[in-house]
Amino acid sequence: MSVMPVRAREQTAFRAVARTFVLAIIALWALGWVLYAAFVPTAVGAIFGWNMGPDGSTIIYVTPGGAAAKGGVRVGDRIDWKTLPLEGRANLAIPMSAKAGTVMPITITRGSKTIHTTLAARLWGSFYRLVQIANYALGAVVIAIGIALVRLRPTRMTWAFVLTFVSYGLGMGTTPFLAQTSVSDFVLQNGAYALLTGISVAGLLIFVSRFPTDRAHGIFASVDRSAPLIGALVAALTLTINAILLFSSAPPPMWLLFSYQYLASAVIGVVSLAVLGAAYFMSRGSDRQRIAPVLFWLSFYVVATLANNIYNFLYTSEIGIALFTGLMDFALLMIAIAVAYGIVRYRVVDVSFVISRTLVYTLLTSLIVGVFVLIDFLSSKVLDRLQIAVVIEAVAALAFGIWLNALHSRIDRLIDTVLFRRRHLAERRLHRAGRTLMHAESPAFIDEVLTVEACDALALASAAVFRKEGDEIFERTAAIGWNDDHTLRLTRDDHLVVNLLAELEAMDVTAVRWPHAKIPHGYAQPLLALPFVVRHELLGFALYGGHIGGEAIDADERHTLAHLSSAAAAAYEHVHSKTLLNEANELRAKVSLLTHERRLLREVVDTLGNPARSVQQEEV
Repeated sequence: MSVMPVRAREQTAFRAVARTFVLAIIALWALGWVLYAAFVPTAVGAIFGWNMGPDGSTIIYVTPGGAAAKGGVRVGDRIDWKTLPLEGRANLAIPMSAKAGTVMPITITRGSKTIHTTLAARLWGSFYRLVQIANYALGAVVIAIGIALVRLRPTRMTWAFVLTFVSYGLGMGTTPFLAQTSVSDFVLQNGAYALLTGISVAGLLIFVSRFPTDRAHGIFASVDRSAPLIGALVAALTLTINAILLFSSAPPPMWLLFSYQYLASAVIGVVSLAVLGAAYFMSRGSDRQRIAPVLFWLSFYVVATLANNIYNFLYTSEIGIALFTGLMDFALLMIAIAVAYGIVRYRVVDVSFVISRTLVYTLLTSLIVGVFVLIDFLSSKVLDRLQIAVVIEAVAALAFGIWLNALHSRIDRLIDTVLFRRRHLAERRLHRAGRTLMHAESPAFIDEVLTVEACDALALASAAVFRKEGDEIFERTAAIGWNDDHTLRLTRDDHLVVNLLAELEAMDVTAVRWPHAKIPHGYAQPLLALPFVVRHELLGFALYGGHIGGEAIDADERHTLAHLSSAAAAAYEHVHSKTLLNEANELRAKVSLLTHERRLLREVVDTLGNPARSVQQEEV
């Protein structure tokens, strides 16, 4: 054995161990945030309930009933930055939640008056706490998806995807470990946050420049190479803000705060969308379909993030911040799912259908959630003393449940017929074709419906029908998108046939080892096998490829094709039975004719064998 293979194996083993170690640390990091947020009551931090204007000292909003309002702070007051403690500077400028139990003396100027007061940070409410726990849990799910992708596809692209979310816990603005009364704790925590933020930015840019093929060419290669530098610049900007909060007697300049809170995130978001959008328009077929859902949900996330930043600058409201947090979490989860599906599976679903249907049901869900938020708000502000908030919410939930249960089928039908009319018409067309199969007079007609009709209705790239000929052979009797230069025959020991004989149900062809050189490739590659089963006997099967645009066959289309194949199985049996009946009738007629001829011949023989009888018959 040579030395190089041994070294190669040692290097491979070392990389595997190192990869497992790093992924384990990231997993423990995410799990730690979830457990801490779930079991520590003060984990989500506390708030003072005020917002600072662009000049760095004027108060532009005071949360009703918050700590600042109870301390006498009003809109228009000017904060004395020199005497403001560190926790107040961080809460106003970044902004970050305060540590639970923080009591902070402040000095404000109101006109010509100087007022000294004390603020006691108030814990976030139970509603926001639940949202925050769900926030950390979803973050852990997203990180878990990234870890699974690295285990399956350990590439630079999947590693970048995982690193994009390493700052998730510290980056929420309500970090549990915030202890701003201690300078050392502030430096340690915010230094780590700056480092992780830079890593996340670099990971995002590397990921978008390489998705979905893990190859970066041209302008994408430039983004890939410059990603670490851009991440370092973002980290440096974060450290600069933290240094000003620690050492400066004046608030950070407006341009610096604007760059930190809005410009940096906006630029990173726009660049990421531009890179992913360019990859979408430069790609074709399946690659485009893999990029499109990631591009859509990344756009949604960028817009939600910018809206959240603007809202946090203007207001401090539990419901508002929780709403934007939920939107960003939902977008992140959808991004992770879209990335996972695009990486693991070569084929993806019809993007226009999924996005459109998702939007419809998201809007419906948002309407219901909005009503409950409004009820919660009104009950907390107006009806709190009456103690009937729970009753109102219960009645509303019951009403929504009855309403949705009654309208579920109507909503589905309305959505399918109005918003997804083309798909609805295709399904109706194939269901109608399935009903006509029972009137088929020949197997050729059934073959045509299974291939030509199905491909035309669903825009499939290929279809083929194999029917049983004899006891050992399945012969291709019709095909669309296949090579017609030869007649393909499959024996009972073929890998696909053996699996179909064993399962007798619909099968994902890509999940079966089928080493056959004569099947089509590319978009026409068979993805779905549907057997024709009658009385537990395999009469044949149909093979269907993906769509002509590269999309896979989704669950609804699979159900429609399965219904069509079941009707085809009954039709084949009906035609076969009708053929056997015709043959039996023909044989019966032949037997009757032969019986009649036999009787006549017997009479002739009897006559020839008895001449006297013949004479008597003649005399008579």
